[in-house]
Amino acid sequence: MVGLRGRRVPLGLAVVPATLVSVLVTIAGAMYIRLHFQGAFDNQKDDWGATAPEMIWPVWGVALAAATLAYYFRRRGVCKRCTRG
Repeated sequence: MVGLRGRRVPLGLAVVPATLVSVLVTIAGAMYIRLHFQGAFDNQKDDWGATAPEMIWPVWGVALAAATLAYYFRRRGVCKRCTRG
């Protein structure tokens, strides 16, 4: 990335977009599942290859949120209040 060559990536530059994407993907997946069970996609019953992967979006969103949280805890450094890292 321009301007960061040879330096560490700032924590917020990785955590903020990953958090935003994890929330959006989880919400979109939950909405898709809700619409699927309400019958909004009844005309696409034979197209399971396009619909099945979107059913796991909520799982992917939660996994991305967990990975983001783990990355944040690993990179945040020592706590100023309790002096634990």
